[in-house]
Parts: sequence; structure tokens; C-alpha cells
Amino acid sequence: MVQIGWVKKVKKMVHYAKNQPKEEQEEQREKEARIEMKMILKTIKPNDNLDDNEMFNSPKNVEIRSRLIPELRRAMFPNYKPSVAQLMNWLSALYKSRRSQTQLKKSGKVTRTVTKFTTTVAYKM
Repeated sequence: MVQIGWVKKVKKMVHYAKNQPKEEQEEQREKEARIEMKMILKTIKPNDNLDDNEMFNSPKNVEIRSRLIPELRRAMFPNYKPSVAQLMNWLSALYKSRRSQTQLKKSGKVTRTVTKFTTTVAYKM
């Protein structure tokens, strides 16, 4: 079982305009759910994270996802009810981003400086 640390959550109330289309409301809810998933993923142990050195559909990452997805669904359930397909799509997009950043760092083409208020990314040509 994947151990997910619990973070104190501040419930944010979202007010939708009465004339706002349902599609926009759904997009906003989905965006908020992705943000919550990212926050939850930051609290898991490093060995329960997807391996950036492996492909997304490698046996190792498939096994990690099989443990991770049910835990994410349970952790997100009070506010959101994402399907397994939604979580797979979000994890895939997040994995792609992390993997490309890892590859750039390994090749020395990117250096990242993190300060208290800003993050500076410099690309080397």
C-alpha cells in the first residue's frame, strides 16, 4: 500500500456565476482536482513515485501505478471523484513533464535556481 501523508487542507469555496456555462464549471473543477492530486503526490515516499528513468508503461511503473491510483482516488474522494482514466491521463502528463526536466538536467542543458519567491530556469544552448 502506498503511504500518503495527510496535509492540512484548506477548503476553498468556488463560486460560479449563474450564467457561467457548465463546461467552464467542469473545466475549473478538473483543474482544481489536478492541483490537489499534485499536492497529494508531493507527500508520498520517493520509492512510491513513478520512476523517471523508466518509460511510463514499464513493468515497474505499471506496478507503482496499480498501488498509487486507488490511494489517490481515496485521498481525493471527499472533494473530487476522478475516474481511473482521468488519473491515468493526469499522471501521464505529470510524468512526461518530470521526465523531460530530468533528462534536461542530466544533459546539463538546464539549471534550476529556486529562491523563496521565484524559480529561475536557465537553458544552455
